[in-house]
Amino acid sequence: MIFLNSWATDAGSSAEQTAETTARQSAPASATTFALDTLRIIMILFLAWLALVILRKKLKKFKQHLLIRSEAEKESVTESFRRIETITRLIRQTVLISLWVIVALILLKELGVG
Repeated sequence: MIFLNSWATDAGSSAEQTAETTARQSAPASATTFALDTLRIIMILFLAWLALVILRKKLKKFKQHLLIRSEAEKESVTESFRRIETITRLIRQTVLISLWVIVALILLKELGVG
């Protein structure tokens, strides 16, 4: 009986010590967690911006390639230019929408939604 009482007392004081330790550590831990979450969100937005910059450069090169190709095939300049503008605009909008949907879903996951 004495053994059980001393074990219960030890367990109670151990639980109290754990609670106090957790309370002391939770304030800095929550600040650290907040900082890390903010850093992740900034990194995700930076990578999305970087992807947009790369997309613009690649589409510009693709557009130039198509213009050179259409000139080599002796197509009408105005018609080929309109066709190329349509194709590049379609590609750009598709990639932009896809990219922002993916970024939004990732950010929602980082914020704990979903």
